[in-house]
Amino acid sequence: MDMCSLMFPASYPEMKECKSLLMIGGASTCKTSLLLQMACSLSYQYCKRFNNDDCTVMFISNYKLSTLPFHVHRMPPFNSTSAKNISVQYLETYSDLIAHLANLFSHASKVTGIIIDGIDAYLKTIDEKKDGTYKDCLTKLFGLLVDIGGHYSSREETFEIGDTCPVMCSFDCEIENVNERTLVNSLGLHFFDQIVNIEPCNIFGSKEGFKMIDTSENGIYYFVEDGQIYLHRITKKINE
Repeated sequence: MDMCSLMFPASYPEMKECKSLLMIGGASTCKTSLLLQMACSLSYQYCKRFNNDDCTVMFISNYKLSTLPFHVHRMPPFNSTSAKNISVQYLETYSDLIAHLANLFSHASKVTGIIIDGIDAYLKTIDEKKDGTYKDCLTKLFGLLVDIGGHYSSREETFEIGDTCPVMCSFDCEIENVNERTLVNSLGLHFFDQIVNIEPCNIFGSKEGFKMIDTSENGIYYFVEDGQIYLHRITKKINE
């Protein structure tokens, strides 16, 4: 499976094979923009299927978006059509997030995607006396997300056989934080179909950009120019 099928599920039918994705990268690697692009792609896909009838892509963050993230070149834009079916929700703490996710099991709407931008920010708000250790909280959150995705994927009124309600998240962690990256990656492997690690790199020799490497070592390069994200090159194996 190439990286495009992970990043932009509405455009690539292979996304049906990937029910969950965890994206790990530094603070300035455009993770918010990529996740919002996923939300737009899902929104367009299901708006067309359900004729704009009560289908919701949930985009959860612990901070309010003050500016519009970068658009990914040649992908569906974030506009009034896609925004109508994207529910941007602001939750402050880990406890708020867990309570909200737990309530989704009784949500009446067609939830066609669950996206969380910045899981790390929620982990910073835990109270170990009440919530448990950092590792326990992360495990609980990952498990709950996978269960919710499976719950909505099984609802016949929302999905056709073979479809899924994808769960996609980002975790802000710099390359230098080796211990945290190792922990998140090792735990994530038990819950997510794919984990993507993002690192800064040079493209075209001197242009600053980024590379993403997934669990199977598939890779994609991208860079930002004129307010847009451009996908540069896709390889089957990043080291080949």
